[in-house]
Amino acid sequence: MLTGDNYETPITADLNVFVGASMLYQSKTIGLFARPEQVALVDLDSTQFPGVKVPGDAFDIKAYTTVDGQLGVSSDTGGWKAWVWGKNIFNTYYWTNATQSFDSIYRLTAMPATYGVSVSMRF
Repeated sequence: MLTGDNYETPITADLNVFVGASMLYQSKTIGLFARPEQVALVDLDSTQFPGVKVPGDAFDIKAYTTVDGQLGVSSDTGGWKAWVWGKNIFNTYYWTNATQSFDSIYRLTAMPATYGVSVSMRF
């Protein structure tokens, strides 16, 4: 679920200020097309680790929420704008996928908090 909103208002006759935020919520999911109880029946590596089973929750991707935001100024005609922005501004740590390759289970993590400055012009 992605929700977001922007608010813009004039601060002078030729200049507007805008602020915006968005939030993304992802519920719990699993990185494999399998039931956790079936995953737990499989040996991690039958050659090197006989009898060691894959944990049933090894591929679970926990629920997470991220928040993005922006603050900037623009011309009243829309000819240009400049803004600062942030993605995942609360630096939420989460996985985007979990999978297995031979005897290794690995999880792909998402980007940490990221900030920047942008400028745009219309001709």
